[in-house]
Amino acid sequence: MMQHCLASLPTFSTLPLHCTCRQVVDVDDFINGIKRAFELLGYRVYEVSLKDKSSDDELLSQLSLIDTAQLKLALSVNALAVELINKLPQLATIPFYTYLVDHPIHLLPRFYGTKAKLLCVDKEHVTFLSQLGIQAQFWPHAVCDTELSAEYVPFSQKKGILFPASFTDESAHFAEINKVAPNIAAKLTDANVRSISDVLRMLGFMQSGISPSVQLNDQIVTFLRRCDLYLRGRDRNTLIKECHQAGLALTIVGSNWDKTHQYDSHCYLPAVPFTELKNLISNSRFVLHHSPGFEQGQHERVVYPLARGTSVLSSATRYLFESYGSDNGVAFYNSMAELKQISVSVSEGHYSSWINNANSIIERNETWRSRIAML
Repeated sequence: MMQHCLASLPTFSTLPLHCTCRQVVDVDDFINGIKRAFELLGYRVYEVSLKDKSSDDELLSQLSLIDTAQLKLALSVNALAVELINKLPQLATIPFYTYLVDHPIHLLPRFYGTKAKLLCVDKEHVTFLSQLGIQAQFWPHAVCDTELSAEYVPFSQKKGILFPASFTDESAHFAEINKVAPNIAAKLTDANVRSISDVLRMLGFMQSGISPSVQLNDQIVTFLRRCDLYLRGRDRNTLIKECHQAGLALTIVGSNWDKTHQYDSHCYLPAVPFTELKNLISNSRFVLHHSPGFEQGQHERVVYPLARGTSVLSSATRYLFESYGSDNGVAFYNSMAELKQISVSVSEGHYSSWINNANSIIERNETWRSRIAML
């Protein structure tokens, strides 16, 4: 589905629109939280929902039913309908934001050359877009305040480590990368190359005073997307393998795991609706977080568990450590031995303290209401 909404103070309105490259239900949850946050701040919110293949004319038809003269701002997700800025004069006179829930390289053709203001979940995404001359702002993932009001599952009833992630065939991606650029493929085997941002830096992007060695044409953008997917799959699959070798059992939930080797120590579940996934999160003692290359930002797999009373296991990144520090819900590890020790040794008292501290941080800094205040 594609959606957008409008919100207003007694005489002002906001229009959010959205579409996604991840499961629609995730984004529905995001948009509902953003809508509620606008309403809590006194705005009237309008939402327009269309099917993925709906035409601009169909969207314009729905917009014609709204008093666009009252609009305060427009907000879309994943660069949906940004081309309407040039087709609807009323939208050209208000801020038009679009929230990118993944790396901009995956959606570049949608927004390149438009006047949309881009909201990014990672500071490195902002740096990349700034070099392209595109206006962007850091806007990390958040949660609706209602997530904080849910009753926590007692520690004694929480079981296991949940790993929500789909399977990515790293070998297939690597083979294609190696065909096109074997020199880059060789560098991707280095574990210190952690994200697409590292690849972009290899090519001269995101570095002050250095001009990129390639132009962002369709072929390069496709190549970079494949590099991103390869790195995500490589590290995700390595983490699962290392947990198996360490005797650390995971409950893995996501699509396509039937297409790869499944380790005996892990339990594999198919992809589930987001509401069901949230229940799995609440009933798990830990959520194991693998960052999809968001080294200077955060993923919803961090904020949702914390809001629902479940601790997160994560390798340390500067942004997450600065945001949560020690004993505040996110347990950072540097090795498999440390990961296993944390997961088996935490006491109920210590765990409860973590979650209470995390709850305070989320309520203060990580809700959609606090994000809207940044606009």
